[in-house]
Amino acid sequence: WYSCPPNAGNTAEDCLAPSLGMLYQWSAAMDSSITEGAQGVCPTGWHVPTDVEWKTLEGELGMTVVEQDATGWRGTNEGSEMANHVADQNWTAGNLIGGAGFGDVNGLNAGPSGYRGTNGSYYTRANDADLWSSTESGSNAWKRYLNYSISQVYRDTNAKAYGFSVRCLEDY
Repeated sequence: WYSCPPNAGNTAEDCLAPSLGMLYQWSAAMDSSITEGAQGVCPTGWHVPTDVEWKTLEGELGMTVVEQDATGWRGTNEGSEMANHVADQNWTAGNLIGGAGFGDVNGLNAGPSGYRGTNGSYYTRANDADLWSSTESGSNAWKRYLNYSISQVYRDTNAKAYGFSVRCLEDY
């Protein structure tokens, strides 16, 4: 896992919002497990969501099944619904407007943590959030991506060596 130390090479990416949490390589997020839905770094009674659980959330927010199964930018305003309170979380001003109370009820409130590249540099803090799933895809893993300028949700895979955020899901 990685915190976001001050980045002298790009002061726009310094840690302005420590509440955004840590960035994890996939193996760290999963606490070295390779089991979908593993607890990983989450507290007892919680787990790293699977790709299917992310799709379920997207469906609850209004995304069709066809959109949920697609890759790339999907849906309409589900990214805004996931972010909620965008101004309070230091998102760069853009098309991501924040959902009407979604985060208040369900607690996601994804913040713009950016990501850590495989070269050790930090990128795009205040502009986007990359969120791991616990589902592998070959040598990669599925993730979700939110960007300040787009109200949709991006679904794709990335190399596990990147540092992304984790949002834990309560066990049921």
